[in-house]
Amino acid sequence: MFIPKKEGKHPCVIYCHGLFENHSSNLKLKEKLVKNGNAVYSFDFCGGCPHLQGKSDGDPLQMSVLTEKKDLECV
Repeated sequence: MFIPKKEGKHPCVIYCHGLFENHSSNLKLKEKLVKNGNAVYSFDFCGGCPHLQGKSDGDPLQMSVLTEKKDLECV
């Protein structure tokens, strides 16, 4: 989770990584979003890119748009 230093409420962006990425991808974009006053939450899709040391369990061969949708609904 990335949170602006300024106290108070902030809009929150949920960052969904792309193919062959994980929660730590695209740090520059997240920093820019925070600089502009947004909180950013980043997570790993279940089974997403285990070779990148993601923080999720699951089999990449079982992933689909529907399993990603379910993961996002849980977030």
